[in-house]
Amino acid sequence: MAGNAAAEFLIKVSGFPEERFVLNTYPNFEQEIEIYGAWIRLLDVKPEPISTRQISSEEYSVRLTNRPNKSKGLFCRNGKVES
Repeated sequence: MAGNAAAEFLIKVSGFPEERFVLNTYPNFEQEIEIYGAWIRLLDVKPEPISTRQISSEEYSVRLTNRPNKSKGLFCRNGKVES
């Protein structure tokens, strides 16, 4: 069984307060969050750990998805909040 990878995010959108949050790849931890009316989900973190060397934070990349919360009327697209 694979372990958990956690990624910390900071979202800044004009007109909204700054939001900092952590998402995880392991199902028992928070994988998805609602911010500004959109659900953001962490799908993957790469590369996987390598036991023979330290991986710097600059080497990591994440894959996210978002979907609108229709009841809120806002959606994040290309880093901008749209109604």
